Amino acid sequence: MKAAELIAELKRRNHPKLFHACTLGTFRSYCQLGAYRSRFSVEATGLPLTPQVSDDEDARLGILDHLFLNIYDQHGDVHKGRSVTGLNKYGPILMVFDVDSLARYQGEIKGYKREITAGDYSPAVHDVVTLDDFRQNTFKDARSISSDPTPRRQPGTPGPNMCIHGKEENGGIPFKPYLVEVIVDTFPVQLRTLQEAVATEVRYLLDAHSPHTKMTQRRCIDGCDCEYGYGTVLSREDVVRFIYETNKHVYAKRLRRP
Repeated sequence: MKAAELIAELKRRNHPKLFHACTLGTFRSYCQLGAYRSRFSVEATGLPLTPQVSDDEDARLGILDHLFLNIYDQHGDVHKGRSVTGLNKYGPILMVFDVDSLARYQGEIKGYKREITAGDYSPAVHDVVTLDDFRQNTFKDARSISSDPTPRRQPGTPGPNMCIHGKEENGGIPFKPYLVEVIVDTFPVQLRTLQEAVATEVRYLLDAHSPHTKMTQRRCIDGCDCEYGYGTVLSREDVVRFIYETNKHVYAKRLRRP
């Protein structure tokens, strides 16, 4: 599928946004570059980037120079019909891009056709996505549309899923004009000081590197279980690592209620 086809389909469905979550450490590097760039490009500059559990497999598949976007905000997500903690395991900083950012993809758009977890990376198939694949796998469940303007999967809802990716071209996706919003996760009250520090830094980074971009503190959707993840499963040390450095320990904990 080409970018123009996907843009037209998303606009036809009044679906104006695409999403990419990351740690604050990674977001700093993107801000320095003024764009969402691939792992290959960021590491070539010497700037830090959060290690991911998929790095080795992505290198084997030759997609470290790809840009990844989610059709849905995965906060409050579900896995195979079972509720999990609501926090997005890729990081507490969610970049929200205008759908026209897809025009930066020049080649074929690829995607995952099923849920991806820590144990799924080795056999994961990165297929070229057809428009039919997209319609069947991404918008198959009307319950996935939230009551507010942000389309996202509801906790306990079995689908949809689509992470798309394509080769980075021409300097990635520049923040201006495509980065329309940055959403910062809300932490439990016992982490209020940390919350204030994160929000202050994100606002500072946006003022310096993307002043047109709105910053929003997340208002969790009904049924979200993120406070369990931030306040019970993860220690304060874990949360600090998750915000600034890496998400590998978050995958290791599985973040699922007993």
